[in-house]
Amino acid sequence: MFCRKSLRIFFDYWVQGAVKIHNLEDGIFKTAKTVYRKRLRANFIKFRDQCAKEKRGEFVKNRMLWFAQNRRSATKKDVWMSWLMFIKQYKLAKKFLNRANNCIGRNLESDAFSIWRGLVAKHNEDLYESNIEELHKRQDDHKMSISKMKSAILSDQNTKQHTIA
Repeated sequence: MFCRKSLRIFFDYWVQGAVKIHNLEDGIFKTAKTVYRKRLRANFIKFRDQCAKEKRGEFVKNRMLWFAQNRRSATKKDVWMSWLMFIKQYKLAKKFLNRANNCIGRNLESDAFSIWRGLVAKHNEDLYESNIEELHKRQDDHKMSISKMKSAILSDQNTKQHTIA
C-alpha cells in the first residue's frame, strides 16, 4: 500500500528523469541541426565550385563547336565525341553528388555519436558527484553518532564512579 508521501517522492523522481531526458534530446537535436547546416553549406560550396567548372567546360566546348561549324568541319566523329564527353561529364556529376550525400550522412552520424558520448560521460560524472556527496553526508552522520556514543559512555562511567565512591 502506498502512502501519499511515497507517491509524491516517486512522482518527483519521474519528473526529474523526464526533464533530464527532454534536455538531453533537445541538446542532441540542436547540435545535429547545427552540424547538418554546416555540412550542407560546405557541400553546397563544393557543388557550386564544381558547377562553375562544368559551366566553364561547357563554354569552352560551345566555343569549339562554333569554330568548328564556322570552318565547316563538323563531322559525325565530332558529334560522337561530344556525346561521349557529355555522358562522361554526366557520370562524373552523378558520382560527385552521391559521394557528397554519403559524406554528409556519415559525418552527421559520427558527430551525433560523439555528442551523445559526451552527454553520457557528463551524466555519469554528475551521478558520481551526487554519490560522493551522499557518502560524505553518511560519513558526517556516522562521526556524529560515534561522538554521541562516546559522550554517553563517558557520562555513564562518571555516574558509576561517583556512585561507587
